[in-house]
Amino acid sequence: MSTESLLEDTDLQPKHAGGRPLNSVWEYFERKPLPSAGHFSAKCKYCGIFLPRGRPHELEVHLAKNCRPCPNEIQLKYLTMICENEDNGEEELFKSNKRRKTNQTTLNSHWDNTEIPKSRKKLIDQTWVKAFISCGIPFSAIENPYFIDAIKSLRSSYNPPSREKLSGKLLNREVIKINSKVTNILKNEDNLTLGMNFKNQL
Repeated sequence: MSTESLLEDTDLQPKHAGGRPLNSVWEYFERKPLPSAGHFSAKCKYCGIFLPRGRPHELEVHLAKNCRPCPNEIQLKYLTMICENEDNGEEELFKSNKRRKTNQTTLNSHWDNTEIPKSRKKLIDQTWVKAFISCGIPFSAIENPYFIDAIKSLRSSYNPPSREKLSGKLLNREVIKINSKVTNILKNEDNLTLGMNFKNQL
């Protein structure tokens, strides 16, 4: 094999500065190195959207939820992957809570200002998304001082998510979970009939 071929081969399988291969999601994006080692900008090969800094999780969310030209099998792959990661996280939380209940209660467990485990906070944050959407509450309310005071009165150590996180990452995660459930339902249906009402058009 020529030196030129070896160089081309290396370009197809770039590694981080530490030698670790890039996440496989990069297969669907064009990348350009950023000044900070191991980081790249990303351009989707399907829809052409440009991301100044490509983070694997955000790239997966883009393919699963936002990229319309993305092939169905690729979309389903990342829908499934993201939902499985969410389910595994919730299962770990359940196990840790179960272990905690079997242990003797300590004095610290009665203090309101004890730190909330990250896995628990993640579930609380996701519950806010469902509450805001189902009740039609503006996302900006999460940063209202009186709203924050109300939340803090329940658990002073809990810091609610920002408006940007609530309407971005957390909302995306919830939409992906719902899309995955709908996709699975449609996939398992043998006979699916779509009905149209022409009454108002006559």
